[in-house]
Amino acid sequence: MKTHRSSKARRWRNILIKVIIGLGFLILLAVLFLGGINICYPGNAAKQSMSEVVIRATRSALQAYKEKFGSYPEVTHPERSVTIGNRVYKVGGAACLYQALTGDGFDQIKGRKDKSAPASDGKIDQDEELNITLNDMPKEMWARSGDIYYLVDGYGHPVQYVKSAAVIIPPLGQPASDPITVNQGTYDIWSNGADNENIQANSLEATGTATGNGVGAKWIKNW
Repeated sequence: MKTHRSSKARRWRNILIKVIIGLGFLILLAVLFLGGINICYPGNAAKQSMSEVVIRATRSALQAYKEKFGSYPEVTHPERSVTIGNRVYKVGGAACLYQALTGDGFDQIKGRKDKSAPASDGKIDQDEELNITLNDMPKEMWARSGDIYYLVDGYGHPVQYVKSAAVIIPPLGQPASDPITVNQGTYDIWSNGADNENIQANSLEATGTATGNGVGAKWIKNW
């Protein structure tokens, strides 16, 4: 009787060990599989973090730009676009930001034109050094498409930017005009982030209040 109980206990112990080994093997496979995904596809985490860094750095540079020139830069060609892959992105704001931060030209900044209206050439001349608001900008923060140099987010897409109009208080009894930006009186800057559907949406739609397809749910914004 004692031998029978010992044999039964050993049998259950062996089964338990096999189950534990099997579970451990499954866990190991899962870790390797998920790790492989992260290796093959860095994922949105790194890209989102980079986009947030770009926006923070740009905000600081825009403040320095305002202190230097008296106002935030305004986009010369807001409807200008570039094609990346099979998608079309607005690039006017990103081209404006590139020049405002690097000092490399200023033909994309409205109101900064002169007779020469220098365009960006990827180099900082001696007379352009005084216009730099972000020193030592890393190569990962900008891109070039033809003759357009522009600021990019962590996804390699143009950063979206628009200068807001001055806040105007309407006469008593008259309705206020509809805002064109979220941050009235300053500017809006945002990245489309992981949102591959709403790349043409504006900053007001990026607040996430739009109905339907959830515009702005995955965007990285300065508000």
